[in-house]
Amino acid sequence: MPLRERLPIIRLPLRSTDPDIPLDLQVVIDQCYRNGGYDEDIDYSVEPDPSLSVEDAHWADTLLHEAGQR
Repeated sequence: MPLRERLPIIRLPLRSTDPDIPLDLQVVIDQCYRNGGYDEDIDYSVEPDPSLSVEDAHWADTLLHEAGQR
């Protein structure tokens, strides 16, 4: 999954008599991030290891500036 793409919505099968339900993976990850306090645990002032490509690093830097993390 490319870094800059939104995670997909997948269909989860339940019982054979029930319809599949949609699970929005991006919403799940976003909520885990918020609830887990990762914004406080991760030092966003340093570059990630492993490093990102130049294009992805610029994209990430823009997002971090918009979020007030840099």
